[in-house]
Amino acid sequence: MSLILITGLPGTGKSFFAQRLQKELNSHPILLSTDIIRKRIFKVAEHKYMPFGEDLYSEKNRNFIYDILYAFVEILIHQKHSVIVDGTFYSAQLREPLISLCKHFDTQLVIIETVCKEEIVKNRINNRLDQDLETSDANFEIYIELKKRFEPITQKHLIVNTGKDIEINIREVMSYIEHFQP
Repeated sequence: MSLILITGLPGTGKSFFAQRLQKELNSHPILLSTDIIRKRIFKVAEHKYMPFGEDLYSEKNRNFIYDILYAFVEILIHQKHSVIVDGTFYSAQLREPLISLCKHFDTQLVIIETVCKEEIVKNRINNRLDQDLETSDANFEIYIELKKRFEPITQKHLIVNTGKDIEINIREVMSYIEHFQP
């Protein structure tokens, strides 16, 4: 049983990577995404681009979504499920509840940070309008704002360059998980 946190800036491929990793893992983890929770809770059926900190992305609403996610994670870990969590988790404060839950339930926490070149991020974000509506609504301005705010991860973690081939990344992460020592 483990919790795998997929974190990183918007457009770095967190959701795509989390979905692929979920299919590869024999533990059949449950995938939770802040973007999907937000879309379902607020019943958003279309892309809604807005400035950082406004409307759906206000601090109050962001905290509400993360609190829901933490509650789901706690229930699932308590029931001995493996879980993948997909979200920016740009601050230590947003990551801390997951760290605490893992300590409390003696659950392995594996942190994967997705990164890639800014030009790739820009292209991915620009192509989102043609994609599934459960993808992120972060535009490039949000990416820039969160880049300024992203706090370094101080826990042991693996950085994955999602600009590389997905199969190479999956093998790298599978090996990391298999040999993970906290």
